[in-house]
Amino acid sequence: MNSYKNLIKNGYCFLTNNISEKEIVSLKAGLEIEHQRLNDVKRINLTDLKNKVLIKKIFSYLDNKFITNVLDKISKIDNEVSIFPPFESMKNNFSSIRRADHGWHRDCGGQKDYKFCLEKLKNKNYRFGKIGIYLQTNSEYGGAIDIVPCSHFSGRKVKSSFSDLFTKSSLLLVDKFCLFLKNYIRQNNNKIDWGKFVIGNKRLLPIPGQIIIFDSGLLHRGTPIKVKIIKKLEELQGKVIEKNHHLNYNLRDNNKFVLYSHYANQIGIESYFFHRLRIDDNQNELEKWFTWLEKLDNRIPFKRKSLNILKKAEKNIRKFSL
Repeated sequence: MNSYKNLIKNGYCFLTNNISEKEIVSLKAGLEIEHQRLNDVKRINLTDLKNKVLIKKIFSYLDNKFITNVLDKISKIDNEVSIFPPFESMKNNFSSIRRADHGWHRDCGGQKDYKFCLEKLKNKNYRFGKIGIYLQTNSEYGGAIDIVPCSHFSGRKVKSSFSDLFTKSSLLLVDKFCLFLKNYIRQNNNKIDWGKFVIGNKRLLPIPGQIIIFDSGLLHRGTPIKVKIIKKLEELQGKVIEKNHHLNYNLRDNNKFVLYSHYANQIGIESYFFHRLRIDDNQNELEKWFTWLEKLDNRIPFKRKSLNILKKAEKNIRKFSL
């Protein structure tokens, strides 16, 4: 099955990215310096990196013929699609398995509270999702994502199936069970990853540097660190430090880096911003998107296309944000 069909049918696909092992080591070293420069924050906007050579290198990986081929195919069938912000480097962004949902979520989850967005999400031509470049494989230290294939259909209210019904039921049971055992889980500090019992889940195993594209309706989570590794880290670094339910360990040589951006068409962007502009202190995100795109080198092929799509969407976004 080709990449486009995989993305449409299963909600995700793998793409090749010809990054050498030497380049991976150099990339991770450069990103480590940038994250430490900013007090070791978990996410950095790539256009804010000080190392301009590193910026150029990273965006050359997004200018990838395999990404272009998939997006061109979508554009021909489902309206024009391009690459969009935020362009981010994420470091060690692990969900804590003591959370009731164990990190399982859909990126479009917040949009489902609005009738306007639901109409967009159900549109067969809706396209919005993430492009992730994973700089390590998935190991006992995490490194990539777990997903539930085909869950994007019910996630966007397009259609459902018996297998998806079982997945949703198992997720609900895990949620309720973990809430019931909330105090036990907190007291026993990550002894069991209850989230692995979600029916139909699959752990993705990218080669370092490989690209995974996935639909915003796909049920997924960042692969958690194995319990035995957490115990080892606690012996060395003390009890887990959490911020917003995310683990805050320094994994040193096993630090996880992922480069994220979005792919979208006008329908997807309008649904995204209908929700996002209603979040407190987030009213300037649209302006940020324009700023981030304008900061890109004019030689980056998708820059003009992305700005044109965003400008078309802006007209409708301004109407519903009044």
